[in-house]
Amino acid sequence: MIETSLQQILSLCDSVPGQIRNLGNDEICEKRFEGTWSKKEILGHLCDSAFVNLQRLIRGQVETAPRICYDQSKWVKVQNYEKYDVEELIMLWHSLNKHFYHIAYSIDDTALNFVCLNKEGDKLTLEFLIDDYVSHLHHHLAQIIPLSY
Repeated sequence: MIETSLQQILSLCDSVPGQIRNLGNDEICEKRFEGTWSKKEILGHLCDSAFVNLQRLIRGQVETAPRICYDQSKWVKVQNYEKYDVEELIMLWHSLNKHFYHIAYSIDDTALNFVCLNKEGDKLTLEFLIDDYVSHLHHHLAQIIPLSY
C-alpha cells in the first residue's frame, strides 16, 4: 500500500513548490484568526512533521519500539517560521520530503512491520506511519493551496 503514498510524495514534491511560490507574501503570512497558524507556519509545521517522521522511519528500523513525539505548537513557535525566508522554507520542505521518499522507498517489507510508539504509547507500524504521513501532508497542504487528487 505504501507504493501509492510514495508516488503521492513525488507528485507533491513536483507540484507544491511552484504553487506556494505563486502565493503573495500577504497571503502566505496572513493569520485568518487569532491563535491560528499562517500558511507559512503550516508549511513550517510540515517540515517539523517530516523531521519527526524521518526519525521514526530510521530509528524504527534500528531500535526496538522507540517513542518519538513532539509538541507541534511549541516547535512552530520556537522555530519562528514567520520570520523564515519563504523560498528557503519551500526548499527545506521539498528536500525533507524527497529524503522521506528515499528512506521510505528503501525500507524492506519485513521492516514495514516494525513499530514506533506515539505519545500515548500506541504501537504504530512503519507502514502505517508512511501512509499516515502522506494523509497528514494532504490535510495541511490543502490549507495552503488547492490540491487536486
